[in-house]
Amino acid sequence: MAEEKTNAQRVSITLPPEVIRQIDAECDALGIARSTYILLAVQSKLRSDVMMRDMPGMMVKAAEMMKFLQEMDSRGCLPGQIGIGENKA
Repeated sequence: MAEEKTNAQRVSITLPPEVIRQIDAECDALGIARSTYILLAVQSKLRSDVMMRDMPGMMVKAAEMMKFLQEMDSRGCLPGQIGIGENKA
């Protein structure tokens, strides 16, 4: 994976030697540069933060969907269903 050079900005960070050793070991195993690894790690963390921030809203939507499906199932509107939330052996 090539590093993005356009509009990139150089930053300086300070990390403990053990963290640098761990990063370098991963870089060697993956065959990528340290800066690429750190970029990928930061991007992954940012995506995770967005997902965690959105999680309460997603849980509300999932609960609303389950309630809707249970109502539709109780009305017989879901052909071939055995019942939402039921366990049939």
